[in-house]
Amino acid sequence: MGERRRGARALRQKLPGTICRVHAEPRLFPRARTRPGGLGAVGVCPGTRSPVIDVATDAGPVRVGIAICFDIIFDQQAVELVGDEAEVVFAQTNNADFGRTDESAQQLAIARMRAIETGRALVNISTVGTSAIVAPDGTDLAQLTPFTADAMVAELPLVSGETPALRFGAVFAALWVLCGAAGTGVGVAVLLRRPRIASD
Repeated sequence: MGERRRGARALRQKLPGTICRVHAEPRLFPRARTRPGGLGAVGVCPGTRSPVIDVATDAGPVRVGIAICFDIIFDQQAVELVGDEAEVVFAQTNNADFGRTDESAQQLAIARMRAIETGRALVNISTVGTSAIVAPDGTDLAQLTPFTADAMVAELPLVSGETPALRFGAVFAALWVLCGAAGTGVGVAVLLRRPRIASD
């Protein structure tokens, strides 16, 4: 059996004595990463480090949350980013395998929701798809035209703390599931107790 590789990306920094930092994807999108014939590398295993790293800037270190590709779809990833004190989120992805389908726009929509949910500015950068810098309220601070070589520059707010969506979101989700289950149970009970009409 071949050696398993860690799904990793390098965050390059132009700093004295620092070439790059590596962060490995903690959750691998099954179809693309582990299934033979999938869209990505086969035999890749997830990383175990925190998804948040310190990036040196002229104004001092910034806590950057890293979401690689489909990390952005996982609720737990958002919880970990905020729990590890990310002040801003970088979500880098390669949408080339999906061509000119709506997948790139869909992924940006999910990233926009994460920006609102976490209360963090989010940089969604794609090699070919839709790239945008999203404010904590979900509005665009900058956006690129898909399949166009370009650059974005924007001032990002650095945010700390936990939003109500992250603190209570799981509780409300569980309550909605319970309400749905209770409604289904009541409906079944009503149908079972309904008197049957005898046919002639």
